[in-house]
Amino acid sequence: MWLIVACSSVGIIARSLINEHQETEPALNRYRVKWQMEDTIDRCGDVIGALEKALAAQDDGARVQHISQALTAAHQASRGITAARYGEPEKKR
Repeated sequence: MWLIVACSSVGIIARSLINEHQETEPALNRYRVKWQMEDTIDRCGDVIGALEKALAAQDDGARVQHISQALTAAHQASRGITAARYGEPEKKR
């Protein structure tokens, strides 16, 4: 009976290995996308925090500084989304 169960699962295991071998994107790239998305979520939190500080600021100098920080974090979040979707561009040496 155990031999029948073992032999019946050989096809499933072989099919899984073949499918995994034919994938165009390795598993590591999927983890990179997840990490990039988590970093982007953090950047969005930075945008919200900086805008809250800008609203609470009493003088214009501090307000402009916090808005600048929010814009920087928003730009970084945008780049993170693009990198997660299309991959990082190759860096020139």
